[in-house]
Amino acid sequence: IVIGCIAAYYYYFFKASVMAFFSGMAGQLLGVFGVALIVGFFYFPILDVKYNDNTMLQIVFETIKHNCVGVGTALMILASLPQTAFSRVLKLVLGNRVWYPLGQLAYSNYIFHLMVIAVVVPTGVKIATKNPGVLPDSLLLTSFVLAAISYGITLFISVLSYLFLERPIMNLRR
Repeated sequence: IVIGCIAAYYYYFFKASVMAFFSGMAGQLLGVFGVALIVGFFYFPILDVKYNDNTMLQIVFETIKHNCVGVGTALMILASLPQTAFSRVLKLVLGNRVWYPLGQLAYSNYIFHLMVIAVVVPTGVKIATKNPGVLPDSLLLTSFVLAAISYGITLFISVLSYLFLERPIMNLRR
């Protein structure tokens, strides 16, 4: 939150300078770096096999993760404010209509995803250890398979929750 407040402060009080900087090549590269920070910090634990074996690495990662994602988000937002190629690509990707239904399910996804992951991942690990060859041998591929299964189940539960709980309750307000 503090990082967002700092970014908003600089944008509000130094708008011309911020817009000029992020209109240039250095600002656009910082925007791309911001996206890389976000993606990198979400996928680092599953990409690095040694992550689970190194307690110090886990401590450092957990300590800086939220700040780095916050910095990445702030950089991405600031770099997308001027009308540049970066902002047009970002708008094309994030402003696509395909995301609207997922946005409607965001709250349900948030509520149910951890419960689904807590069931799917241990079950997948048990299946993989008892039956070698069922899941891919690569830790990365296994992680992606379990993530896809978890998200599919979460999405299904979220759709049911939205249709039978959220929407009827929202309709009561009318």
